[in-house]
Amino acid sequence: MPDFEVPVPGGQIDVLIPPSQIFEIKPLGGSVSPDYQLQQYIESAEGSAAFPLGLVRGTIYFENRIDGPYGLTDIFYFTSRSGVIEYEVFPSAKLITLAIATVVLFNSASVLLDIGSALLIGELSPVAI
Repeated sequence: MPDFEVPVPGGQIDVLIPPSQIFEIKPLGGSVSPDYQLQQYIESAEGSAAFPLGLVRGTIYFENRIDGPYGLTDIFYFTSRSGVIEYEVFPSAKLITLAIATVVLFNSASVLLDIGSALLIGELSPVAI
């Protein structure tokens, strides 16, 4: 069973698969390289009682899609190279449906407001004799 957010000197391992495989999780195309962090964690484990076998960059392959918060996004994650899990976030069908419904509702309300305004103006206008 993997452990998440494991504290080590100099940081926190995102995923540890016992006894020694570690992974960093980063957004796809992100600007922060995970390589420095992984190397720091590996070096911090040398001679550590907490990690008697040391730490190595993980080699297990991951690939899956999960729902994001409130089901408004889909998160696709995968192992891009040894020790690195990258993810990308996409709008979910639920979010797209919600956005379309909001636009339709807003436009419908706007049309009704325009019709109501036109009728009110017609009521208040002087009648030609």
